[in-house]
Amino acid sequence: MAGADADDSPTNLFWARFWRVTRKVALYGSLLWTLLIACGLILMFKAILLARARRHGSPKARVAAGWNAIRMLAEQSGITAKGTRRDQAGAIARQLGTDDQALIQLGREADYATFSGQDIESGQATTYWTGVDQLRKAMLASLPRFRRIRTRLSLKSVAILSNGHAAKPHTTHVKRTRKKGKAS
Repeated sequence: MAGADADDSPTNLFWARFWRVTRKVALYGSLLWTLLIACGLILMFKAILLARARRHGSPKARVAAGWNAIRMLAEQSGITAKGTRRDQAGAIARQLGTDDQALIQLGREADYATFSGQDIESGQATTYWTGVDQLRKAMLASLPRFRRIRTRLSLKSVAILSNGHAAKPHTTHVKRTRKKGKAS
């Protein structure tokens, strides 16, 4: 045996051992990687939906989408919020155990933008979304750690912000029993 042949075997042993360990890590770690990738995709999908709701549409639609983002987060965290925006704000604050003034104020601004018939400036919508972001951060901070993680990964109510639903108010429609303007 020459000296060159003696040097090759430790290197070959190193690479053989390296690839054996790499295969085991890939095999046993693949479930973990799959889980982490799925979680990352959910977080990315939700971030894209929020960014789209924040930036696309008329200022009125963006303000309505801001309130819907608050309501979506509440539903994802297990909070039941139904009725008018004021009712929803009260329910969210009660169930989170927080002050309802910021929620009520954002609800009033969304009602004004939706129902006043007045034009809303783009800057007003941007300012509204700043308040929405702060409120969403406070809502998440008020949750226990595992509920906060579950909320961030929840896909419940994502349809509120997807497929153009963001600008539509999500209230219960009341069916009229008589025609408008006619008294019985």
